[in-house]
Amino acid sequence: MDIHAVIAAIQKDKSGTRLNLPEAWLQGRTAFGGLVAVLGLAAMREQVPKDLPLRNLLIAFVGPTGTGGIRAEGKPLRKGKSVTHAQASVMTDEGELCATLHGCFGADRPSAITQNGHTAPSWPAPDELTELPFMEGLSPAFTQYFRYHWAEGPYPFEGRSEGAYGGWISCHGEKNETNEAYLLSLMDAWPSPSLSMLSAVAPASTLTWHLELFHTGQGFTTADGWRFKTHVDTAHAGYVSEEARLWTPDGQLAGISRQGVTVFG
Repeated sequence: MDIHAVIAAIQKDKSGTRLNLPEAWLQGRTAFGGLVAVLGLAAMREQVPKDLPLRNLLIAFVGPTGTGGIRAEGKPLRKGKSVTHAQASVMTDEGELCATLHGCFGADRPSAITQNGHTAPSWPAPDELTELPFMEGLSPAFTQYFRYHWAEGPYPFEGRSEGAYGGWISCHGEKNETNEAYLLSLMDAWPSPSLSMLSAVAPASTLTWHLELFHTGQGFTTADGWRFKTHVDTAHAGYVSEEARLWTPDGQLAGISRQGVTVFG
């Protein structure tokens, strides 16, 4: 069940959104974090005008999703002239809280300030690089639905002194126009850069995720190559702060991500 089918399987009703978790998108007792974020965003979107782009998203992963189904309830917090704040809670079918989300949705506004920072990396095209193979039993199952072309930096578990890498990503399956949901998936589909600093296989789990979006994804497709680059900012006592950036296929900055991660190794 690829990412297109998973997004299409989200059910909506008066109380919010719901999804039966496909086995391939589970990591032990919990689901792929990007999928949890997509479900929560869908619930918030039911409360927010469709023409307001998502600007900021704050997510706290409170507990495991389990392996059954999850549901999300969204509600608006404030609707201003330009900006709407909304929140969502994601819960298991048994009512256990999995995650909380806070989204800021805002219309364009005139400004004298424009700065185009964070130039896209100048890497060879994806077809000039080796596509990483999916290794069943070693790679997270959901990664089989993404196409990864590593462009720079060490792979996970190479025991390096610094954690930083970058590469191209796209989706297997249908060729759909990208939107906010796909951008969340693309930005969370990569392993933590902290894993490159470990010499032996060990798990990592995201605690918090702060995402800023500068592009809606419209005008590009899930089959296009998107550039992604990430690095460890600080690591101490098993907790890691990491930053990542995603660029559109034509080199526009699409988003900046910061995650607080626990590493069990």
